[in-house]
Amino acid sequence: MESVRIIGVGSGLVDLLYYVSDELLGTIHGGKGGTEQIAPDDLDALLKRLPDTGSRIQGGSTANTLVALAHLGMPSGFICRIGRDSAGEFFRRALQEAGVDTACFKVDEHLPTGRCLSLITPDSERTMRTCLGADGAMGADDVRREELAGATHLCVEGYSLRHHELLARTAELADELHLEMHFDLAAPELVREHRDFLLEFIQRHVYALYANEREAQELSGEESPEKALAFMGRLCGLPIVKMGERGVLLCQDGGPVVRVPAKKVRAVDTTAAGDLWAAGFLRGYLAGWPLEKAASLGAAVSAEVVQVTGSVLPEATWNRLRQEWLG
Repeated sequence: MESVRIIGVGSGLVDLLYYVSDELLGTIHGGKGGTEQIAPDDLDALLKRLPDTGSRIQGGSTANTLVALAHLGMPSGFICRIGRDSAGEFFRRALQEAGVDTACFKVDEHLPTGRCLSLITPDSERTMRTCLGADGAMGADDVRREELAGATHLCVEGYSLRHHELLARTAELADELHLEMHFDLAAPELVREHRDFLLEFIQRHVYALYANEREAQELSGEESPEKALAFMGRLCGLPIVKMGERGVLLCQDGGPVVRVPAKKVRAVDTTAAGDLWAAGFLRGYLAGWPLEKAASLGAAVSAEVVQVTGSVLPEATWNRLRQEWLG
């Protein structure tokens, strides 16, 4: 554990969380449960249509994972781009307070910090509309060799697929420095749009590949999670298919498939469930635990976050998880 150092590359976003009815969601362009990018003016217009009961929290897929890892006793560093504004300072402060190193943040002098609107329906599913802002300007120069040097593992989110040059440069440096890349596919729409690029990228650079069921289907063309897992296993060493309340499937280096059930709880919001599952799993995996035990910690952390709104767990919950799992 002392030799492990994790660095993440991803989106510096502030999440705006709103509970909405299915009827209201039906009036908003785009499908339920997915992620779409919208312009700043469109996001502002949409916010005016929503009830004045929203909340603001730190967001971003990889950032969520790294914050949770820090709470589980494994500090990390994060590379992203934010604006020089109050939202950017809010995001930076949230990561620093959790124990994530923000020294590699890039600050955009012209664009605002990105925002992600998360619309949560009564079935606890979230539909996201993202305004990238400064995050949309991420480029190859934003990741530098000296920032990755000394790390052993690299976490990258599928939302980085919007920046092929950034991904290519990150992968080039990771390969040179022998970092093990863990890649989360992030959204089925992105997988569909970038599938050809993804297939080559995964096979060349990725060791661990995280996908929910829809993302795995888009990548593999297979309806069955088991067949999708097998397809992913031909591309990388550690394929993972997350199936929500039905648990997770994973295997390593062509070994037997491990099936770990989800923990049964009453979900109120699935925001960041996959991100925090990844944090719990990574904490166990990097400690050398068997896959089943590491995935079970992932399930325990994920079960906690779906019982709250957003990605932030109370410190009392983290204390209990640390006592139960880490001694």
